[in-house]
This record gives sequence, C-alpha cells and structure tokens, in this order.
Amino acid sequence: MNDIRDAAAPKPGPHNPIAGTPPRAPGSIRRTTTADISFPHGIGGTVTADVRGQDVRTDPAGAPNVTDAFGATFAIDADTGQVATVDAARDESLDALVGLPMRGGFARRLIELMPDGAASRSLRYSAIENVGGAYLVSGYAGLRTGAPRFAPEHAHLAAEMQADICIGWAADGPVIGTIKATGRNAVPFGPTAPALEDNDPLGWHDHAPLAPTSVRRRRRTDVRATQSDGLRVEHHFRDTYADTDTEQVMHEYLVDATFDAERRLTSLTVDARVLPWRECPGAVASAQRIVGVTLDEIAEQVRTELAGATTCTHLNSSLRALADVRSLSMTLSR
Repeated sequence: MNDIRDAAAPKPGPHNPIAGTPPRAPGSIRRTTTADISFPHGIGGTVTADVRGQDVRTDPAGAPNVTDAFGATFAIDADTGQVATVDAARDESLDALVGLPMRGGFARRLIELMPDGAASRSLRYSAIENVGGAYLVSGYAGLRTGAPRFAPEHAHLAAEMQADICIGWAADGPVIGTIKATGRNAVPFGPTAPALEDNDPLGWHDHAPLAPTSVRRRRRTDVRATQSDGLRVEHHFRDTYADTDTEQVMHEYLVDATFDAERRLTSLTVDARVLPWRECPGAVASAQRIVGVTLDEIAEQVRTELAGATTCTHLNSSLRALADVRSLSMTLSR
C-alpha cells in the first residue's frame, strides 16, 4: 500500500509554529477556548466534540480571577452532520442546540439559537462557535487514514464545488489541479506542535490530552487597556491533528490588533505561522479590509466581506474572534 505522502501535492506553506504562551500581563484579561473533535467509534461513526473555555482577569498587581468558565460535550450524527445530544453540567438550555447542522448554515443557526450570546460574545457562545470550523477541519482525519479516490467524473465535480472557497483552493491553483489530475485531495503534513501550556495553571484552561486521529481548535485572546483609553489585543489561533504518536500543527495565525477609545479597529497585523500550502499566506492582505470597523461590526463584516479566492477561512475565523473583545473589555473595566 502506497504512503499517502506519495500522492501528487502542492508545495507546502510556512512551518513556523509558536513555541509557547506569553505570561498573563497585569491589568489584562485572557480568554482561552478549545474544541476537540474525536471519533471514539472510528472514522464514519458518531463524532464527539468536547468544548472548553475560560476567562481570567489579571488585576494591576498581577492577581488572577477566573471570571467565567464553560464546558460541554456534543455528540454529532455522522450521517446527518447534526448535533444529536449535548451534555453540559447545569445548562439544560443547550438542549436547544440538538439538530444544529455542522455542514452548512452553522453560524447562522447558532446566532438564531443563542441571540443573547451572539450579541454579547459571551464565553459560552464563543466556545460553541468554534465547533463548526473544527468539525469541518476534522475531515482531515479521513484523509490521513486513507481517503478513497474520486471516480473521474466525481473528481471534477468535487473540484468545482470547492473551487475558490479560499486562496489555497483557488480554481486555477495546484490544490484543485491535484483533485482533477489524481482523483484525490492533496494531503498536507504540518510541523510537530510545540506545547503551549507552561507553569502558569491559569495560562490555559484544563483540557484532556488530544486522542489519536482527533483535531483540536484552540484560541487565546489577550486584551489590555492602553494609555489613550484604547485596547491592545493579541489573538492566537491554532488547529492541530493528533497522529498515533505526535500532534502536528495544521493552521496557525497570530493577530495583533489595536482599538481606539470608540472601539474602532485602528491597526491590524497578521502573522501566518503555519498553513498547509504555499499559496495560503497570500490571504493575509485581505485582513486589512476590516480596519476602521467597530467591535460591533467585526463579526458580520468578516462573514459577509471576506470570502472567496483572496481570503482564508481560518484567517477569517481568527478575525471574527476579535468580536470577543467586546465582552472581554467590559469585564476588564470592572
């Protein structure tokens, strides 16, 4: 049996993963979330999504206070791609999420089901919002365990359906070309994931080790006030896949942003640390389109304006998370 690395593939993207997590700064607030997608019954069986998160405020003297925490486990039906059950301690309201589709319309339906959380960008809403993207990325597990070839007529149909969803999947690019030429998806391999946790027990929330053939989407958002009553924000986004003996980074962005006193985005720097294909970092420039919008506008602006073959779905996910700064800044000022 041939190694799946032998399949024709485009050139790899950057492999420069972040090696750790900065200390919590005095006078700041940190939000961390994880969404782990696993296959306890094997690929093709019921999917499990374990969702965790935590907000920690660090006062000017450096003393921490956990202001919010969240945890829930979702079972997702493999055939329908819909939430089958939700297990969340002391939170029966999440039963309303049963039937939520993962494969299409996830973000829109989640807003409808959790309007208050969407408006406030609560920890609970932000953590659950991760599940949709993480579920889509978890399709990588099927590629790594031996994805079947498409029949020639189906290969072209699959290519047409996915063409131009992002810069890495541009219609005239090598990823789509590989599907058409070989009848299968190219399989990227990322660098080994450096540990992000350190000696600070509140640097990240508690989460279990990632099981083999599972995917983890994790985020860290640090917010602190500036002398001009603005905000300085650092957001770290990372997707990883656990092989039988290693965890590798699939996508990783670091975003540095500033907001003025009116909570308008005034500057934005994006560092593409790990991406699957050489073409992917070309999407970084698209982030500048949202400079000048307010915190209230960011999530919708990214969702409606950043789409197509000049953008990156994972970068857009990182940029949408900046909307969390709204609730975090309110907690910071208390």
